[in-house]
Amino acid sequence: MLSKAKSHNESIHSSGYESVSHIEEDDDASLSLSFSSLRSSHSHLVSKVTLPEFMFHKSGFMRVKWDIFIIIVVLYNTFTIPYILGFAIEEMANPSIKAIGLINMIVFSGDIIMNFRTTYYDSTSGDEVFDTKEIAINYLKNRLVFDILAALPSEYFYDIPAFTLFKLTKLERILKVTNDLMFMKMTEWIKLFIRFCTILLWLGIYLHLLACFWFYLVNEQDDSHSWVPPCLSLDSNLKYLYESPNYFKYSQALYAMVFAYSGIEFWPRTTLQYAIGGILVLVGSIITAVVFGQISVIMASLTRESQRLSDLHDVVNTAMRNMKLPDELQMKITDYLTSSFKILDQQESYEDFSKLIPPSKKQKISACLFEKVFRESEFFEGNSQLIKFVLQKLDSQFFQPEYSVVNQFDTEDCIYFVGMGSCEVEVLDEYKNSHSVRILEPGSYFGEVSALYKTPRTASVKTRTYSTLAVITKPILGELLKKFPEVKQTFLNSVSTYKDNYKSFLKRTLARVPYFDNISPRAADHLIYSLDVENYAPNSYLFQQGQTIDKAFLILEGKVQIIFVVFDSNLTYILKNKHRHSSVYGGENLGLSSRSKKSNSGYGNLKGVKIVIDELGMGSVLCSRHLLMQYPATVICRVIEPTRVMVITNPDLEDLLVDFPKLKRKIEAQKIEMQVWDNFRQEYLRKQIPLDYSKCFKYDKTANRKAWKSKIKVKNEVIKLIMKKRNRKNTKVTSSVKAMVEKIRAIVTAEEKGHTAIALKISKGEIPPEALEVIDFLDSEKITNPVLTQFAIKTKELSKVVGTLSHKMSSMNEKLINVETACDDIGRKISRLQETTKALELSL
Repeated sequence: MLSKAKSHNESIHSSGYESVSHIEEDDDASLSLSFSSLRSSHSHLVSKVTLPEFMFHKSGFMRVKWDIFIIIVVLYNTFTIPYILGFAIEEMANPSIKAIGLINMIVFSGDIIMNFRTTYYDSTSGDEVFDTKEIAINYLKNRLVFDILAALPSEYFYDIPAFTLFKLTKLERILKVTNDLMFMKMTEWIKLFIRFCTILLWLGIYLHLLACFWFYLVNEQDDSHSWVPPCLSLDSNLKYLYESPNYFKYSQALYAMVFAYSGIEFWPRTTLQYAIGGILVLVGSIITAVVFGQISVIMASLTRESQRLSDLHDVVNTAMRNMKLPDELQMKITDYLTSSFKILDQQESYEDFSKLIPPSKKQKISACLFEKVFRESEFFEGNSQLIKFVLQKLDSQFFQPEYSVVNQFDTEDCIYFVGMGSCEVEVLDEYKNSHSVRILEPGSYFGEVSALYKTPRTASVKTRTYSTLAVITKPILGELLKKFPEVKQTFLNSVSTYKDNYKSFLKRTLARVPYFDNISPRAADHLIYSLDVENYAPNSYLFQQGQTIDKAFLILEGKVQIIFVVFDSNLTYILKNKHRHSSVYGGENLGLSSRSKKSNSGYGNLKGVKIVIDELGMGSVLCSRHLLMQYPATVICRVIEPTRVMVITNPDLEDLLVDFPKLKRKIEAQKIEMQVWDNFRQEYLRKQIPLDYSKCFKYDKTANRKAWKSKIKVKNEVIKLIMKKRNRKNTKVTSSVKAMVEKIRAIVTAEEKGHTAIALKISKGEIPPEALEVIDFLDSEKITNPVLTQFAIKTKELSKVVGTLSHKMSSMNEKLINVETACDDIGRKISRLQETTKALELSL
């Protein structure tokens, strides 16, 4: 199983994504500069539509540039026209001003035409509208009248100030362009800076318009020129302001409006000035609150990240102090949080982003992340069709360093590809010690063993750096293997190269099975990754005495006892008095224990005694030969520690032989070795092998291999003798019952035939029941003679045998006659063939 990963979060949010035109050639080349370009080309609500000629997307890049140009023109008009109206209205007759007015008219007329050729978004459905008729109707209902008035050369109608101010309606473009700028690919602080500058711009426009309007009010509407700004109130010449240059008038008016905006007294004089001044102070207070609120939001956004980090440090530091962690460890944890906070924050942003976009766009993002890695990977070998299929189906996941992606022995069936970052593969050996066996770089993969063989994870994988991994689920893997069958062979070749301590342990254990001693590496991989693993609790049983063996057991961890049950009154007596006699008989050391259940095997109420034959630990193998012959167990296997075993069943062997038919010869040879030829029955009988296990001595330092081999032979022979004696005794019991049944049957038959006297003699035992078979050969007096009766019985049996032999001889004679006839026919055919051959030779 091996190969997965993760990428640095910054790369996820960077703008340097590679395009994947071969996946969707008609897709837009970019995740564009503006929100509208993103929406128009990528939204699931917008179908692919070819724009008519000279038609522009509402928020397309060209339209944004045009809006910025219009804003520049509008800002020029915003600052110049109110200034001229307020401080130098006579300048409106200047030819240069009128020429500028004509240029404005041309620009704004072009803007009207541009609006007729710009799409819009339907307020109900959110769809982008491309129909020119609907665009025209929408524009006519909303802004056309204002845009026409703004396009007229107001310099020729300066005597109507309100008409001139229609040009200021174009200021709404600032809001639109600012909105679009917020969706461009810029860093957060640049966007906040733009928002801040926009607030200052609107505040400047507001104060500028107020200054121009106020001076127009006090100059044109108050002939007495009674208003004087606060800074000139002590001047002896109160008319000085109105005779000063325009720039001085403007500066004083602007300064006074700052007073009004701030709620400071700016000395209005007339009733109209008081009324308007009050409104200005009230509006100024509201605007001040709004501006300060907006600036507070901007400042909070600027410090949001540092504040979150500070809050996190407070929580972590408090927790570490409460746990009384060492200072050195606290410093390491703090340094880690500080260095990884940015990445974790970006991860959260990426996850939020993933929730917002549709699956089709997630696939394109995954393609951008993984395409280059896949093309350079040896697994794909440049197969464009395979790469395209995987890119369309995969899901991407982001992981922080030291994150355990998969754990050994877990049940999971996903395959992971390392896109960015790196991962480390660790394997627990049979001692539960962890070993690092491989580092996975981008392009590597892992998890294929569990997916192919439906087995628990064979290794643990954790990330070393911030990593991005591509995930292939089990259903998608099924599609992949069906469409690209050669991929399975690639996976299998990769699996065969894996070398780790635990796999070596499994192979060594498997080699203790007699018919798997020289198995091929590929077949060994098939077995160790496809066999089921079962867990047993202490005091449970792998199998019981008399149970048909249908599994072989490979002990991966834990310990079991092999127990034989003996029925003996002497042993029972020892157990009853074991506290008194244990020093004499050594009952405890023999592993003797009384059985809880009474025996029903011909021993009356005698309890069975459990004798521990052996203890087996990890690496040992049980019942590998009994499995082939379906032997009944002569011993008990009890679990004494939490035990995990790998089991081999006959269906497993059948599946193995389908893929590796060469193993059939070894298995059949093992079956023959388990049988013995019976000359009397003329058939093979199963050998009696009570103890079928192979003990592993590598993990049991107290055992001696040579001594164990001798002991196991003796134990096998002793158990054989006990079983023979037990079977013989059971046979005697069975024979006596059978004789009783035959005697009753003979009595009933004799009575039915009317031989009451003979039935009485059979019941008294004077004549055997089988004498009834020769009742037709002997009269009632001679049948009571045991010699004549036995002779008659044997004569009848012999006559049956003679008849059978005679019949077989007749059949044999017929077969010999047929053979002789066939031989004569063959001889004649050979003679004719020889004659034909000679004739051919003469003709040639």
